[in-house]
Amino acid sequence: MQSANVVSLVPETLNALSVIGASHIPVLAAGGIAEGRGVAAALALGAPGVVMGTRLLDAKEAGIPHGWQKEILRVEDGGVSTTRSTLCDRLKGTRGWPGRYDGRMIVSQGRADEKADMTDEDHVEAYKQELKR
Repeated sequence: MQSANVVSLVPETLNALSVIGASHIPVLAAGGIAEGRGVAAALALGAPGVVMGTRLLDAKEAGIPHGWQKEILRVEDGGVSTTRSTLCDRLKGTRGWPGRYDGRMIVSQGRADEKADMTDEDHVEAYKQELKR
């Protein structure tokens, strides 16, 4: 399935809200925004603001393994270098998302291990060891 991106979704959403008389609802752009240029583009498209998530994992306060932070900074083409997976949620013990929702993860050793049927327990143990390092 081909997914839409912020460039098309923001104007389409704003137009749809306008048609139903709900222009007062703010539309925040999210997904793939990692720097000021993306913020500027979203604002130019009419979004009053943006939501940045993954990019902020590089902050010291994020408390994730340094290796993960390096991977986040390595990836520049999110649509190509990422894939759908719930591994990151499972590693952190985040449960309860409805089945139709999944996340994205960087194609990395963790994804290779997941495809090779590494158990969640083994993934969690490797994650904890990386946190200790």
